[in-house]
Amino acid sequence: MKTYKFLHIIFFLSIVLSCNGQTNDKSKKVNQSSSINSSVNINFLDKKYFHGYQLSPDFDFPILSHTDNKIGSITVNFINENIEQQKEWFNFDSKNGLEYGDDPNDDYFNALNSLISKELKTPYEGYNIIAEYIPKKYINKSLDYKYPYRKQIYILNKSTSIWELLEEKIIDVPSKNIISLEYFNQLLQKRYSKINPLKQIDNTPIQTHTNMDTLVINEKKIRDYLNTPVLDGEEIGEDYMMSEEDFQIVIPLVYSSLKSSGFKFISDDEFHERMKNIFGVLPGKNSKQIMHHKDFISYVIPPSYNGAMSAEDITMMEFLYGGVFFVKKYNFIMPLAIISDFAKLANDKIVNITPQAIIYRNKYLFNDDKASLVWLLFNDKDFLEQLVRVFGYDKEEKINKMVLEKAAKQYDESNWHDDKVLKHLFAEKDCYGKVQIREGLLKTVAEATNDDNNNLFISLDDYCFRLVFPFEETEPIFSFKEKCQIIAAINNTTYPVYSNFRGAGGKAEWDPNSLLYVINIEHPEIIEEIIKNNYFGYPDLKQYIEEVKEEYEDYKNLHDIEDKDFSQNTVPITHPTVHLYTHPDFHSSFSEKTVKNKIEIRYTTSTGWDFVSIDGKTVGYIPTEELLKEKEEKKKKHSFLVEDEDDTKPEKKKGFWDNLLG
Repeated sequence: MKTYKFLHIIFFLSIVLSCNGQTNDKSKKVNQSSSINSSVNINFLDKKYFHGYQLSPDFDFPILSHTDNKIGSITVNFINENIEQQKEWFNFDSKNGLEYGDDPNDDYFNALNSLISKELKTPYEGYNIIAEYIPKKYINKSLDYKYPYRKQIYILNKSTSIWELLEEKIIDVPSKNIISLEYFNQLLQKRYSKINPLKQIDNTPIQTHTNMDTLVINEKKIRDYLNTPVLDGEEIGEDYMMSEEDFQIVIPLVYSSLKSSGFKFISDDEFHERMKNIFGVLPGKNSKQIMHHKDFISYVIPPSYNGAMSAEDITMMEFLYGGVFFVKKYNFIMPLAIISDFAKLANDKIVNITPQAIIYRNKYLFNDDKASLVWLLFNDKDFLEQLVRVFGYDKEEKINKMVLEKAAKQYDESNWHDDKVLKHLFAEKDCYGKVQIREGLLKTVAEATNDDNNNLFISLDDYCFRLVFPFEETEPIFSFKEKCQIIAAINNTTYPVYSNFRGAGGKAEWDPNSLLYVINIEHPEIIEEIIKNNYFGYPDLKQYIEEVKEEYEDYKNLHDIEDKDFSQNTVPITHPTVHLYTHPDFHSSFSEKTVKNKIEIRYTTSTGWDFVSIDGKTVGYIPTEELLKEKEEKKKKHSFLVEDEDDTKPEKKKGFWDNLLG
């Protein structure tokens, strides 16, 4: 299994990879016609920079890579001019019996370099050689990138031995660091069409399966199925288990329906790219949730949504809980295939009844059909929610808003304390075990918050609060470092929003202190881990952390206090259980906690809430006695309006979703 560790090794820690005599002295010349090129005098193929070949982050072509503070960052990419031959590099390591594993060692890198060296020989006949260059001014002492930075992309003109500039890109976030094979192909196509439109090299993806119409609907098997007692009325019998054969029978039915609907079948390359970008699936890369069959790949979704199941359990559930099935060669997706959902007998004739939802899903995801998205928003909301919650697809604002609206409603109906509603929404682990932070959802939350409506902001803040201060002792889904990464991402979003609207005078209520401020006081080890990891690629977070540190120092100086042992500042236990709130607000989520030993006051807000620790473990807010009395008097005053009112149920806040959805 190849995880993000590989990307980190190549592009952030720069474990450099090498070239065996693959240098051409003439290649150090640089095109002087460009103002950008004129400042670059580097032979990108100089063997002094490299120690071995490696594969690209997407495992689809060979590369060389080097980073230092004197030169900057260099990555040399070798792209075969023949597309079909280029595909031979896909998953080159696993095809040759090399497995990357969770923690690859020198043996893996040395073996891979040896294999690539035998296949990729100088002078690289039949290859386009493309160099990505990041000047040293964008590399810090730790060899990390300074965002935003400029990446220059050059191609080696083999006839002149001159590196010619193809493009310069501004990279402002880590997700844009890696350039895909598809993008390189687009750059090459533009270059060759400008040089000689009549002799350009066709680097566009090729449709390799020209015999698509040869798919035949197996009427005999469909009839046998529909006429057997596996069906009990319209329901599947208890003893019937769906199989791989069911899918093979259904595939031609779905293909026929897609074709007649005007669906445009896409190439293998584009389908693989969308599998990666939408579903997080890398073709050819195994995981316990990805099952490979002759004609399709299944992505099995455990009922828990978090992948915390054994491989054996997953295998048993493949045809019970399979979430998405990717059909090979024909490049479309389909759900769990019950034959009777796709075909029926009418007047002894087989009728294709492929559900419309399958057609609209494929047309939206693979043909970018906006009309299909409208249909899905009205008729297939569960699938769209699955795209976000399970697969982490958060690139479509309309879907984000729909999912967040549902989550907010459920959270509201649970009296703002059911964290299961939010548990798999803002962060999750993908099918390869890598942490996936839904940056698109965080952006939607930030843009939807204003000084009159901050319900969704509070929901996100609650989620992060429970990561930092869990109410229950449960099996951790994330490691400490992963948890800090999620906390960093969320506070990078919430802190500037909090700073903008706190005290703005609107109707929304805000905590006296930001969550980042509380984390800095209560869990400095989290702050230290964030700093240690260079703020996890969020450059503005450094400023935010410095601000809360300074704010806390000002508070201590103003009140002439020091960091101290709060165990001396205890509250008499008058009740064995208390309602512990995530925020100093009766509308925030709460958990009922039993006090065994003591309650320690950490600090008191100006609005009458104590931030406390219960038995030295759980923290949160409890209202002061005065605030409870005030609330009780208010309740009694208006008791004629309600009957048996739940004291903890929050008042309904209105107007937020009207604002969010426009």
